[in-house]
Amino acid sequence: MGQPSRVGRFVARPARDTPASVRRWREPLLLVGVLVVATLLRLHELGDELWVDEIVTWLRVSRLDAAAILTTYESQNQHLLYSLLARGALLLFGDTPAALRAPAAAFGVLSIAALYPLGRDLLSRREALLAAALLAVSEQHVWFSQNARGYSALLFFTLLSSWLLLRALADDRPRRWIAWAVATTLGLAVHLTMLFVVGAHLVMVLRRRVRQKPRVRRSPSGPLLGFGLAAALTLLVYAPIVPQILAVNAVEGRSGSIPEWSSSGWAASEVLHALNESFPHPLLAASMLVIGLVGAWTLRRRAPVLLELLALPIAIGMVVVLGSGHTIWPRLFFFAIGFAALTLVAGAVALGERCGRGLALEPSRITAAGTLLAMLLIAAAATGLPKAYGPKQNHAAALALIDAELRPGDAVVTAGLSVPIVQQYYGRDWARVETGDELARVRQGATRTWLVHSLPIHLHARRPEIASMLERDFVLIARFPGTLRGGDVLVWRSDHPPEVFTPAPR
Repeated sequence: MGQPSRVGRFVARPARDTPASVRRWREPLLLVGVLVVATLLRLHELGDELWVDEIVTWLRVSRLDAAAILTTYESQNQHLLYSLLARGALLLFGDTPAALRAPAAAFGVLSIAALYPLGRDLLSRREALLAAALLAVSEQHVWFSQNARGYSALLFFTLLSSWLLLRALADDRPRRWIAWAVATTLGLAVHLTMLFVVGAHLVMVLRRRVRQKPRVRRSPSGPLLGFGLAAALTLLVYAPIVPQILAVNAVEGRSGSIPEWSSSGWAASEVLHALNESFPHPLLAASMLVIGLVGAWTLRRRAPVLLELLALPIAIGMVVVLGSGHTIWPRLFFFAIGFAALTLVAGAVALGERCGRGLALEPSRITAAGTLLAMLLIAAAATGLPKAYGPKQNHAAALALIDAELRPGDAVVTAGLSVPIVQQYYGRDWARVETGDELARVRQGATRTWLVHSLPIHLHARRPEIASMLERDFVLIARFPGTLRGGDVLVWRSDHPPEVFTPAPR
């Protein structure tokens, strides 16, 4: 039997654990092995082509000095703590895409390390290692660990603060609450959606305090210390840019700008697509859903706190996002992938052990059956790894095509979200077009006109005149997909100028 958990009744105690003398070296070595594999997978092709959000971060934020980063919030691309770390990485490793993404890769590995103690306390050491291995080979986790944004850091601080919260609830020591406050503040410094997690933690604390009998109810000083300190530190971090944050978030990411991105159906389809990317065969994806449901059912009695940690932040986040009219981006909920991995492993182990008991196997073989099914789950997830690699947006191929086909008298323009990539990242002097009239004027003076753009949904919503003209008067020469969902780069060409140019009425 394993030693009783120090997290008290909030933690499920494993029924069968390897003796401590054997476990002492095996478990650390296995965890180190998982982390080494995770590191190699995240360093592979780390310097591949950036996508538009990464480029905006690179050009407008990460090249500022530290003081300017802390006092600048021009767009939601500003992930404050990540921008500071990216700036340091660029200075340390050079001005390269790999350096820009280095903090994301590091936090990706650290989040796997942070998952282990949480899974060990809530489930068992065996399941914690299996969940860490599952996250290590997850296509989605690798993709976000190679994305120069703060989402992998947000995942790390979510897991760390959740583990610290359970410890603080168990013994109510001030140092536990202080540690929780620091971890939470760092998470909020990465991304303000950490508020979803903080809100869930507050609900969990209140529920447990209310349910305690009056004669055993603890003093509220611990939670007040933790939440008060987190609020004070967060205000200190964001005080210089609060007006900028309010101004930016009042207009950016609003649901009316891109109607498709505001649809709950679109968000659900994106989640299903991500599941299909992680488990490429539809049968595998369906099996994962079943295993996840079994895991959730199993945890209802075994470790209900894990279900709280999984469901509460998502529920609070959905209410806030829908209520504010903000675009529903599934990446806002990437912080929940660690809890999802634990739930999947718990489901696989439970199914495997149930099958073992049905076959009347010996106890040791029943345990092995659960482990085997979880390992098959990990192997199935690893089949999706190739889809994590490659350019997130393949502008390089589009530009190479145009360079090879360009003739004297041709004009090349760009539109939409491709403008900063083409002009600032690749240094091309191609003009940008904002309206159909501007595109028509370019065509008047050229033998052939080329146009490059990406994210077709964005162009159709924000530049409908240009999108309509492309479909009517241009030929789609090539479409270059990338690993960013919907981020295809399109190359269009018009071989003849318009016969008559009539300016649009004012």
